Amino acid sequence: MFERFTEQAYQVVDLGREEAEGLGHRYLGPEHLLLGILRDGTSGAAQLLRAYGIQLETARAELLSLARQGVVPPPRPSPATGRCLARWALTWRRSGGPPSRPSAPPRWGRRPGG
Repeated sequence: MFERFTEQAYQVVDLGREEAEGLGHRYLGPEHLLLGILRDGTSGAAQLLRAYGIQLETARAELLSLARQGVVPPPRPSPATGRCLARWALTWRRSGGPPSRPSAPPRWGRRPGG
């Protein structure tokens, strides 16, 4: 799957990972990818979101609000960011990041039945 990612897709995932780490989250979820899209700002998706008035700072604040309400997991005080984020970062360091993409996705854990 990851070998089919474009440069921009890799960039968005990495920015989403940074957002997750910055928020103290120990996982990489769709909410972080949305922040990555907004932070990248060059894609059609980012332009569409901005056209509807969705800004990075607002989306980040809303995510923190959802965490306080218990809708998404709250930030954890641990300095460790969790295995999935650490493995993603390690994969990036080892591969040198784009354009030298990893040959296999980082092992983030398997879903039951997957």
